[in-house]
Amino acid sequence: MARKSTPAPPPPSPPAAPAGPKPSRSRAQLRRPRILVVDDVADNREMYMEYLKLSGFSVIGAVDGATAIEAARSHHPAVIVMDLSMPGVDGCSATRALKVLSPGARGAHPAPSRSRQLRRHRDEQAVTLSLAEP
Repeated sequence: MARKSTPAPPPPSPPAAPAGPKPSRSRAQLRRPRILVVDDVADNREMYMEYLKLSGFSVIGAVDGATAIEAARSHHPAVIVMDLSMPGVDGCSATRALKVLSPGARGAHPAPSRSRQLRRHRDEQAVTLSLAEP
């Protein structure tokens, strides 16, 4: 007796692609906090940026304080890692300018390795101010 075989049902069709344009960045990229790294020394900037990228952050870089201010305006980073001593607009001046532009932003928290330099900069400003007073 020969068995009559019935054809197998066709495989289900793949789900339809969602309508609309494809986002330029993946959802994972959109959820990653964006960090702006500002340093005039290219090796330092690239080292920090690479480490942060490998740690899962979205990272952008700037070479000086003026560029950092523009990058912060256009990219709205969650965190800014700023070198303090740079030519042109230094890190302290850029931070002050960013605080004026974003009054709701939280304050600057200097890294421990740089806090001594920040205190020295503040003390130098205080001495300059006291020398200018009559």
